[in-house]
Amino acid sequence: MGRALTAEQFEAYARRQINTALDILDHHHDDLFGLCACGRPRPCSVVATCQAAIAHYRAKLALVGATQPMRTVMRQQSSTVHRAERFGLPAIGT
Repeated sequence: MGRALTAEQFEAYARRQINTALDILDHHHDDLFGLCACGRPRPCSVVATCQAAIAHYRAKLALVGATQPMRTVMRQQSSTVHRAERFGLPAIGT
Protein backbone atom coordinates (compact mmCIF):
# COMPACT_ATOMS: atom_id res chain seq x y z
CA MET A 1 0.00 0.00 0.00
CA GLY A 2 1.17 3.49 -0.75
CA ARG A 3 1.12 6.53 1.42
CA ALA A 4 -1.95 8.68 1.91
CA LEU A 5 -2.62 11.51 -0.50
CA THR A 6 -2.59 15.10 0.63
CA ALA A 7 -5.77 17.13 0.14
CA GLU A 8 -4.27 18.79 -2.95
CA GLN A 9 -3.19 15.46 -4.45
CA PHE A 10 -6.61 13.93 -3.82
CA GLU A 11 -8.32 16.95 -5.36
CA ALA A 12 -6.22 16.64 -8.52
CA TYR A 13 -6.89 12.88 -8.66
CA ALA A 14 -10.65 13.32 -8.18
CA ARG A 15 -10.83 16.02 -10.85
CA ARG A 16 -8.98 13.73 -13.29
CA GLN A 17 -11.44 10.93 -12.53
CA ILE A 18 -14.39 13.25 -13.15
CA ASN A 19 -12.92 14.58 -16.40
CA THR A 20 -12.19 11.04 -17.61
CA ALA A 21 -15.76 9.96 -16.86
CA LEU A 22 -17.10 13.03 -18.69
CA ASP A 23 -14.89 12.21 -21.70
CA ILE A 24 -16.29 8.67 -21.75
CA LEU A 25 -19.84 10.01 -21.51
CA ASP A 26 -19.22 12.09 -24.64
CA HIS A 27 -19.20 8.82 -26.62
CA HIS A 28 -22.30 7.37 -24.91
CA HIS A 29 -25.36 9.37 -25.95
CA ASP A 30 -28.75 8.50 -27.43
CA ASP A 31 -28.73 7.63 -31.09
CA LEU A 32 -31.64 7.84 -33.51
CA PHE A 33 -33.01 4.41 -32.61
CA GLY A 34 -33.14 4.88 -28.82
CA LEU A 35 -29.96 2.95 -28.24
CA CYS A 36 -26.73 4.23 -26.79
CA ALA A 37 -24.17 5.35 -29.36
CA CYS A 38 -22.11 2.28 -28.39
CA GLY A 39 -25.00 0.05 -29.51
CA ARG A 40 -26.20 -1.06 -26.09
CA PRO A 41 -29.80 -0.64 -25.02
CA ARG A 42 -30.59 2.33 -22.81
CA PRO A 43 -29.70 2.78 -20.00
CA CYS A 44 -26.15 1.88 -20.94
CA SER A 45 -24.14 0.31 -18.11
CA VAL A 46 -21.13 2.46 -19.03
CA VAL A 47 -23.24 5.61 -18.59
CA ALA A 48 -24.48 4.41 -15.20
CA THR A 49 -20.93 3.62 -14.06
CA CYS A 50 -19.58 7.00 -15.20
CA GLN A 51 -22.44 8.89 -13.58
CA ALA A 52 -21.87 7.01 -10.31
CA ALA A 53 -18.14 7.83 -10.43
CA ILE A 54 -18.84 11.50 -11.08
CA ALA A 55 -21.31 11.67 -8.18
CA HIS A 56 -18.85 9.85 -5.89
CA TYR A 57 -15.90 12.13 -6.60
CA ARG A 58 -18.00 15.30 -6.51
CA ALA A 59 -19.25 14.31 -3.05
CA LYS A 60 -15.68 13.62 -1.88
CA LEU A 61 -14.49 16.95 -3.27
CA ALA A 62 -17.28 18.72 -1.40
CA LEU A 63 -16.05 17.11 1.83
CA VAL A 64 -12.44 18.03 1.16
CA GLY A 65 -13.44 21.62 0.40
CA ALA A 66 -15.61 21.83 3.51
CA THR A 67 -12.96 20.67 5.96
CA GLN A 68 -10.57 23.08 7.56
CA PRO A 69 -7.33 22.20 9.30
CA MET A 70 -7.79 22.36 13.05
CA ARG A 71 -5.53 24.50 15.13
CA THR A 72 -3.32 22.89 17.73
CA VAL A 73 -4.71 23.23 21.23
CA MET A 74 -2.21 23.10 24.06
CA ARG A 75 -3.28 21.50 27.31
CA GLN A 76 -3.63 24.12 30.02
CA GLN A 77 -3.14 23.59 33.71
CA SER A 78 -6.31 23.58 35.72
CA SER A 79 -6.89 26.86 37.49
CA THR A 80 -9.17 25.41 40.19
CA VAL A 81 -6.33 25.24 42.71
CA HIS A 82 -5.52 28.88 42.09
CA ARG A 83 -9.16 29.89 42.41
CA ALA A 84 -9.54 27.98 45.67
CA GLU A 85 -6.48 29.69 47.12
CA ARG A 86 -7.58 33.10 45.92
CA PHE A 87 -11.04 32.88 47.47
CA GLY A 88 -10.04 30.95 50.57
CA LEU A 89 -12.26 27.98 49.77
CA PRO A 90 -11.74 24.74 51.70
CA ALA A 91 -10.39 21.76 49.83
CA ILE A 92 -12.94 19.08 49.00
CA GLY A 93 -12.79 15.97 51.17
CA THR A 94 -11.22 17.61 54.23
